[in-house]
Amino acid sequence: MLSRRDFHRLAIAALPASLAFAKPNSKIHGVQIGAQSYSFRDRSLDEAIKGMVEVGLSECELWSGHIEPKEERGDAGREALKKWRTTVSMDVFKDVRKKFKDAGIQLYAYNYSFRDEFGDAEIERGFEMAHALGVTRLTASSTVTCAHRVDPFAAKAKV
Repeated sequence: MLSRRDFHRLAIAALPASLAFAKPNSKIHGVQIGAQSYSFRDRSLDEAIKGMVEVGLSECELWSGHIEPKEERGDAGREALKKWRTTVSMDVFKDVRKKFKDAGIQLYAYNYSFRDEFGDAEIERGFEMAHALGVTRLTASSTVTCAHRVDPFAAKAKV
């Protein structure tokens, strides 16, 4: 038989585990509050998700920097990053989507900023990545000349 003191110890010990399953809800007075994961850029993807849960965010626009290999960013790694973008398995993005879903965070957009040096394959893959993430929006910063190149891919995209 458990004493009242032992019961309380068990209840308190179980509390953090039960809180880990609590899903965030950042709708306040009917207004949905979310963040771009760039706000958590000093953390890995898993730590960013953890941080979003800790502050109670339930929607996220995912920044591409949380998925792209960090060692391939910058001028020196341009070709390696281009190769990664054009060959990476869409399962990587599906796994990321599952991480957010398991945390109770709705991914609604993917931020994939198009650059003038992007080839057509990189542009098209951005839309494929967004589709694999299950988002309904692709956000980007771009130049006007690059935006004109993106337009035909956007017209046929599934996002």
